[in-house]
Order: sequence, then structure tokens, then C-alpha cells
Amino acid sequence: DEEREGIPFVGRAGNLLNGILANLRKEFGFPARDQLYITNLINERPEPGGNGIHLYYGKGGLTPLGTDTARQLEEELSAVDCKVIVALGETATAALTGRQLSVTRWRGSPIELPTTEHIVVPSLHPSYIQRGNFGDAFLLACDLRKALGYTRVPPKQYRTVTIHGADAAAALLHQAMTVPEVAFDIEAPGNELTCFSLCWDEEVAYSIVLDRQNRAEIMRKLRRLLEAPDGPLLIMQNGNYDTSLLEFKEGIRTNLGRIEDTMYLHNVMFPEIEKSLRVLSSIHTDIPYYKDDYETARATANPELLYEYNAKDALATYIVWRKLHESKEFPHFEYTYRELTMSNLPAVQAMQQAPFRVDHHEWARLRTHAEAEIAPIQAQLNTVTTPWREEQRVHFTKELDAAKTVLASEDSRLQRLRDAQPTGQK
Repeated sequence: DEEREGIPFVGRAGNLLNGILANLRKEFGFPARDQLYITNLINERPEPGGNGIHLYYGKGGLTPLGTDTARQLEEELSAVDCKVIVALGETATAALTGRQLSVTRWRGSPIELPTTEHIVVPSLHPSYIQRGNFGDAFLLACDLRKALGYTRVPPKQYRTVTIHGADAAAALLHQAMTVPEVAFDIEAPGNELTCFSLCWDEEVAYSIVLDRQNRAEIMRKLRRLLEAPDGPLLIMQNGNYDTSLLEFKEGIRTNLGRIEDTMYLHNVMFPEIEKSLRVLSSIHTDIPYYKDDYETARATANPELLYEYNAKDALATYIVWRKLHESKEFPHFEYTYRELTMSNLPAVQAMQQAPFRVDHHEWARLRTHAEAEIAPIQAQLNTVTTPWREEQRVHFTKELDAAKTVLASEDSRLQRLRDAQPTGQK
């Protein structure tokens, strides 16, 4: 379609992008397509019947041909009055940033280019979404909204502070007792508590280091923060892990009634979206992707990087909580979150810490009952999705047949080349 019309994003991927843009315009006043500058990195189809991306980008990054194409794109964009560029896909991201980044990890991250003063926001290519990743259309929409926001207000800058020493840690923990809510996170490589972080401000977070000399005193102060009946709300991401480990290793019994959990809340509000902090942070914060830093810190024996990572986790958790809690959708999900989800946390922890038996007969009965309730709903859904699946099957069958034709043609050409070689040469 693009070859025939000479316009980027007009085929199936373009239709998906148009639908997302139309929804964003309806819900949030997003600019119409004709108000956006849309272009391609590669302006020709390298191989009929194939994608040919490997000619431009591979495991080693951009190829020489890809580098030339990136240079042409830079010249093209230099004539366009824009502040923010959304790079759809890994190849476009590499061309714009000069870095080989996983787009599924870095999507939504603001990457500032000092040479051109552009902000690049990597995101998912619509064709990736069409290959069975349909729920990720939501993530592309989120990235487009963030990009529009950066045209008005630049990405926020954050600070992380590492705290060494019992006195500084005690002062920070005392301050934490005076705020209404505080995000909390631990790092425990090999299940050994190394540091923990606190955040009650959307601009700065602290990581408190546990050294041999100060560990006992700091843990006494932390126990007061976590166990107090009248302390601040404790905001965590998968707090069940943190609190269980603290009880098992340190004997600290966190007041579970004061916990708010971003992972559980996001799962209640958006059950179709992955609930990891990596994804939540990419949607709700301006923190560039950092989740690989944990493994890097361990592999390189770099404790300072681990402490910074720990502080960023608390910072991201705090910002995500504020965004979800203050959203207009929250009141519609509050009962399900509090009464049907968080209220079960004490029971879940009790099951983790003490042996229990499962009534398999009752389990089987409930399963059968649930399947009977689901069956008519699934049948109704099938009446909607079956025609679409058949349409997709026909489409992919045609694509497969076209690919087989190309392969057969290439095999025939190779055979002719072999036959033309002088005897004794490969």
C-alpha cells in the first residue's frame, strides 16, 4: 500500500495507527493525523515479498546502509519544526538515537538528544501490535500522549540520594513518620537485605544503605515506621514480597492495614496490561528505562548503581500511586481494590508462612461451576471473534504463499548460478 500510494503508514499498520490517533483526538484532543509529520526511515521496499530490515539493522546495530539512511533522515528532520519525535520500532530508534535499545523495554522513555535538542520517545511499531500483541495498542497510545506532553513541558528531572550512616538514616526515617504517605522498597540480592528506599516527593528518593556498623540501629528505626499503627500509608509495588521477607529475615511485622500497592491497583484498573514496575513507570513517569541496572550492578559489583536503582524503584512507585489514585477512574475501582483485593493480603501472607491443606474436591467443584458460567460468555465472544480470525487466517495464508513463491524463485536463481560456475569451483 505504501509503495502504491507513496505515503507512510497507509496499509494495515497505518489503519491501526489512524484508529489510535482518532481515539486520542476524541478523548484528549490529540492533533489530527494531518497535523503531524509522519515519515519513514526506509523509503523503499528492499526485497519484494520480504521486509529486508536486516539490510539496515541487525544484532550489531545499524549496518552501513542503515547508517546512510539514518543520516538522510536526520537531514530530512532538520527542516521540520518539531521538538519531539516518536520512533516506532527498534530500527527507527537506533537511527534517531545512535543506540541499540530494546524498544519493548525503552518504549515511553524520553531520550534527549544534545546534538539536535530533540526528545525521542521510542514506541512499538503498529505492525508489532498486529502480530498478536493487540493489548499493546494501549501502550502505543500512552507513549503518543506522553510525547504530546513533552511538546509543552519538558520531561521532569529526578534526583536519587544514597544515605550512609546511622545518624542520617535515623533523621530520614523520623521525617518519614511525619508525612501522610511514603513509598517503600527493598533490595535483597540472594534474599539478603542490602538497602531500602523511601520516597514521599515526586522529585527525589532516598536509598538507605545497611552496613555492618549501622544495621541494627537502622532496623530498629525501620521497625517503628513499618509496624506503627498510626504511621503514614506505606506505598509498595508487590508489597507482599517485601513484607514477607522482612518478617522472615528481620522479624518485622509490617502493619498490613496501612499498605497501598501499585501492582494490585493497576491490575484491578487495567487487567489486560502487564503490571510490572517497568511498564507502570513507562506509562506514568518520566524516568528513562533503568530496570537493567539491577543485573548490571550485580554483574559489575557496583553497589552505588544498586542503591540508585533502589531509589528509582521507590520514586517510580510513589509517582505511579499518585497518578492512579488521583485519576478519574479510581473511584470506580476502589471497592474492588480495597475490599476484594487488599483485604486478602493478611490471608495470603498467612498461607505463605504456615502449612495449609487444599480441599481438592471443593476446588474441583468451584472450577466446574466457574467453567459453566464462563462457557456461554465465551460462546458469545466467539461469534464476534471467529469471523475476524478467519479473515486473519486468509490474510496470513496469502502472505505465506507469497513468501514461498519468493523462496522458490530464489532457489531457482541460486541453482542457475551454481550451474554457471566452472567445474571444480564452489
